[in-house]
Amino acid sequence: MTSGIDKNDLDSTATAGKKAFFERLKQADVATIRSLALMIAPEVRSLVRQAGLPGEDVEELLHDAILVTLSAIRKGAFQFIDVHPASYAKGVARKLAANRARTKKPLAEWDDRLAGTASFTPEDHLQNKERVAIVRELLDRLGEDCRRVLLLKYFEHRRDQEVIEEKLTAYSTTGSLKSKRGQCLKKLADLARNAGLREAF
Repeated sequence: MTSGIDKNDLDSTATAGKKAFFERLKQADVATIRSLALMIAPEVRSLVRQAGLPGEDVEELLHDAILVTLSAIRKGAFQFIDVHPASYAKGVARKLAANRARTKKPLAEWDDRLAGTASFTPEDHLQNKERVAIVRELLDRLGEDCRRVLLLKYFEHRRDQEVIEEKLTAYSTTGSLKSKRGQCLKKLADLARNAGLREAF
């Protein structure tokens, strides 16, 4: 006896749903980005616990994983092939957590567990030498405030809470610091596009 539901129809519907979600992310739809964050948040919290990282790293790791995923979609590094963007973002989060765990406490077992999760490495996005050189050049064109905020995050790898506690910028809360950084990243991206350096972002 059959249920009257064709498995191929179910697969097709699931694929269409994933594809639509992917396309909304490509358009930077805010509600879809929030949905992605909710989907991967439990995995990120688990990764932070397993790695023995401080709880404050959860929000930052989640934020960075989403940024890397959106950037990969925009640049074409991640194209839709029936893989849900949440799965990709979780893979990114695992790589980011592994990198952070390695710098804080190099546990071979932890690194090995995460080593084969995805061929994409966040270093390609955040630490590629050519991109770093381009970004450094562009940073010189930004005001000192933006330059400082971005250097602390992406070159000195300082956590927002550290920046606030040590009064390394004019901002007194992590929220205001993140808001400013977002504005600065937009300015930086605009500079890159105006300079014809689209591949940098």
